[in-house]
Amino acid sequence: MNFEFILQIIFILSFVAVLCFVRRKMPELVVLPEKDYFLNVKNLIKREEIKAKSYLKEKSVVWENSLHKFLLRVRILFLKADNKVLGLTQKLKQRAEKKKGPDEYWKDIKTSLKKKPSQEDKPA
Repeated sequence: MNFEFILQIIFILSFVAVLCFVRRKMPELVVLPEKDYFLNVKNLIKREEIKAKSYLKEKSVVWENSLHKFLLRVRILFLKADNKVLGLTQKLKQRAEKKKGPDEYWKDIKTSLKKKPSQEDKPA
C-alpha cells in the first residue's frame, strides 16, 4: 500500500515538473516559425499521390497483361470443369437408360400384335 502512495506522489511531481518546463519555454515556442520546423502534410500527400499515379501508369501495361493471362487460365479451367461435368451427366443418363430397358411403348405394340388374330389364321 505504501508503494502505491509513493508511485502516485512521483507521478504528480513529474507531471508538475513537465508543466513548469513547458511554461518556461512557452515564449520561445510562440516565436518559432511553423513552416521551417513542421512538414506541410497536404503538400506531402499531394506529392506522394502524384508519384503513385505516375508509377501505376508506367506499370499498368504489365499489370493488364498479367491479369489477361490469369483470366484466360481461369476460363480454360472452368471450361475443362464444364466438359467433365457434361461427360459425367451423359454417362449417368446412359446408365439410367440401360437400367430402364426397352420402352414400354414397344412392349405394348408387341403384345397387341400377338393378341390380334391375323386374317390367315381365321377359318373361312
